[in-house]
Amino acid sequence: MKAIKNNFDLIIAAGGDGTINEAASTLATENSDIPLGIFQFGSVNDFASYLNLTNDPYDYADLVNKMNTIKIDLGKIKDNYFINVAAGGTLTNIAHDTPREMKALLGKNAYYLQSIKDLSEKGIYTSNLTFKTDEFEMTDDFYFFLVSNSPSVGGFNKLAPTAEIQDGLLDCVFIKKANFIDKIELFIQILKGNHIENENILYFKTSKIKIINNSEEDVEYDIDGELGGILPIEIEVAPSIINILI
Repeated sequence: MKAIKNNFDLIIAAGGDGTINEAASTLATENSDIPLGIFQFGSVNDFASYLNLTNDPYDYADLVNKMNTIKIDLGKIKDNYFINVAAGGTLTNIAHDTPREMKALLGKNAYYLQSIKDLSEKGIYTSNLTFKTDEFEMTDDFYFFLVSNSPSVGGFNKLAPTAEIQDGLLDCVFIKKANFIDKIELFIQILKGNHIENENILYFKTSKIKIINNSEEDVEYDIDGELGGILPIEIEVAPSIINILI
C-alpha cells in the first residue's frame, strides 16, 4: 500500500503463487497502474513458470532495466482476485493444507507427500455440483474443478492448455466421475497435457461462472494456493486490470 500511495515505478513480489496473488490483488483493488514484477521464489510459482521469468538476480536486473510491461486479466470472486487459478474438489486443498515448514524444507516435493497422505485418508471422492454460465449450465458428479487464468496449474504446464492472460476469458476444467480404468487413462493424459479430448473432461471458456454444491459435505475452494472458502462461488474475469513486467 505504501508503494502505491507513493506512486513507485515498480513493485517486485518475490515468492510463490500466494505471495504474487497478494500483490496483484492489492494493485487491482487500488486500480493502480504500477507494474508488478514477479521474482520466482517459494515452493511453487506456476504463473512465473508460465511467463518463463528468470530467477537469476542478474538476469532479472536486466529485465527491470528494459521495463517491458503488458496488461493482463485476473479472476475475481466478490472482492477477491486471483492471478492464476481458483479450484475445488479432490486434492485441490493440498496447497493450503501442506504445512509451511514442510514447504520451506522440501519445496514442491512437500505437495507430493501431502497428496499421498490426503489420498490415504480421504481417497478420491466426487461432489455433485451445478455450474451456470451465460452459455450453458450442467449438474453432475465431479472429482474437481479449475477456473484458470493461465495454462500452468499445480506444476502441470498444460492443465488448461489454451488459457491466455489477455483474452478476457477464464478457462474452466471440470473432471467428471469415471470408472477405475478411465480414471487411470485420464490422469495419464493430464500428465501429458492431452486430456481435453477425454469424454470425462469438460473444458470451456467463459467470462463468468457460478458453481453450486449440491452434496451434503462442504466443498472448499482454493485461490492461488490459499484457502478461499466453501461453495457456492461466483467467478468472473477482470479484463486488462493490472500491468506486469515481462
